[in-house]
Amino acid sequence: MYAELVWTIHKDSSRAESYFNRAVAAAPDDCYVQASYARFLWDADEEEEEERHEEELEPQTSRMSFFSGPSPITAMS
Repeated sequence: MYAELVWTIHKDSSRAESYFNRAVAAAPDDCYVQASYARFLWDADEEEEEERHEEELEPQTSRMSFFSGPSPITAMS
């Protein structure tokens, strides 16, 4: 349960995974532990994909020019 809390509140995947690994080691046959860990892995993967997608979009938006034609600074000179 604490691993779920760490993930939900802090989105700290490495710390949450550490707690999930401990829970799985302590109760390998507990279906609640297995289901919680599976959901965490699913959610963490989705978060990672979203971050990668956002990183891919960042360089494109930084290169965009909001002005068409000559630069306003150049036009004033």
